[in-house]
Amino acid sequence: MRRAAAEHHCPYGRIAAAWHLSQDGTFHLGVTVPAGTSAEVRLPDGTNVEVPPGRHEFTR
Repeated sequence: MRRAAAEHHCPYGRIAAAWHLSQDGTFHLGVTVPAGTSAEVRLPDGTNVEVPPGRHEFTR
């Protein structure tokens, strides 16, 4: 598997995550966190990142 995406509509709004592996094996992740919430994002290297509402991009 080289890519996946999912979304969920909660009372605060849309929660979404999508990732893909580029041709060189780089991992790309995009997450959307609704207003009034925060999220903990766990990356493949074991790093945990707390993010506020909005759109966030990660590359590893």
